[in-house]
Amino acid sequence: MADTGAWRIIRNRLTTATGADAYFDGRVYPVMLPQNAKLPAATYQVVTAPREHAMGADPGSVHARVQVDVYAESYLGTASGRKRATDALSRFAGTASGVTVHDIYIDNERDAFIDQLEDGRRKVWRRPLDFLVHYEE
Repeated sequence: MADTGAWRIIRNRLTTATGADAYFDGRVYPVMLPQNAKLPAATYQVVTAPREHAMGADPGSVHARVQVDVYAESYLGTASGRKRATDALSRFAGTASGVTVHDIYIDNERDAFIDQLEDGRRKVWRRPLDFLVHYEE
């Protein structure tokens, strides 16, 4: 899997921002939740990442849509994780993992079905969140 600027930004904010760092406790994974992962946890994936183009030279601006899925053992747990992820990401501007971030917006959220993991012994609630991440390559 490619390590993109958007991935570095999301991982950095979810593992270092006050509130999210303690809630997820480093359990932030690209694309897929590991089997038998301790919860709560989050995954992240780039859905789209269009670049701006100009005649002669590209400015290096990226407007990525990133999905962050919050996993917990209860519906209320996903609500708490949603708050922490949104507090860490929404309206952030600055530098994260060496990437210049212009702004991050929450664009969409939804409730997901109860998901049974491969171990077959527990059910997990999932809350997908979509963020628009504007940054420089």
